[in-house]
Amino acid sequence: MKFFNLIILILLLSMMIFSIYFYTVKYKPLQNKINQIEQEKNALLVRMASIDREYIEQNDSLTIPSTEQGQDFIDSLQYQIEKIYIESDTVNFIGASVEIPMDNIFDPDSITVWSVGGKDLLVRIANILKRSGKVQAKFEIYNDCYIPDEAQIYAIKTPWQVAAKRGVDIIQYLTDSCEIGQAILTLEILGPNYPLGDTTTEEGRQRTRRIVFSINEK
Repeated sequence: MKFFNLIILILLLSMMIFSIYFYTVKYKPLQNKINQIEQEKNALLVRMASIDREYIEQNDSLTIPSTEQGQDFIDSLQYQIEKIYIESDTVNFIGASVEIPMDNIFDPDSITVWSVGGKDLLVRIANILKRSGKVQAKFEIYNDCYIPDEAQIYAIKTPWQVAAKRGVDIIQYLTDSCEIGQAILTLEILGPNYPLGDTTTEEGRQRTRRIVFSINEK
């Protein structure tokens, strides 16, 4: 019996010695390394936030070129929005403002046809809004003076009505298909009164057709 108790005691002592060894030689250095990496990560995020704030102060809005279509543009839009303000482990979209070419959402020659990637772009915007908490999203709709031929089918006779139709379609898609609450969405129709170029040229009309999407504190 004494011999058996001695064996048990030796085993317990061995386990204690092994535990002390493992904690001192293996676990503690590893934990210190993890803490160091965490500190470096936090310092990097703070620096990124500082750089992004400086960038925002120098740029009232982020403009995405109208030459990209489809998935490349969608990825570009989300990247532009998400890089605006980063602090710690969260992304804060409040104050973000992005100018989106209208042609990236709607076919310019149609009242009802979406462009390639148009709905996917709105889905990305919806996902951003869902991550942003209690915010107010605003869509400013700018249009040129062009009225598609099919507009008469919908009794649309002015550029303002074209802009309004497209703005309402955006809000309706976000609420019906993306389950975004209508209460957080604001629509402002600014029509053709704020051209960005010579609207007698196709390039000027294309630049003028745009949507300014912004996120503000509710």
